[in-house]
Amino acid sequence: VEDTRLYLTRELAVEVAPVVLVDRVALRRAMVDGRTASELQRGGKAAAEVEALWRWIQRQLPRRNVS
Repeated sequence: VEDTRLYLTRELAVEVAPVVLVDRVALRRAMVDGRTASELQRGGKAAAEVEALWRWIQRQLPRRNVS
């Protein structure tokens, strides 16, 4: 994972999320049922990783003024 991240950032100048989703049982179980990791195991490691990724994605999105 780290080698790929370095290649993308250094060679291709692509921004890569600093969050890694590890292959966790809770994440796989949740996807089978169409749920999220936090629905299956609130406060677990898988839920924390997904939440961290979502927070990073939100910071990347442009702000919109809604009136």
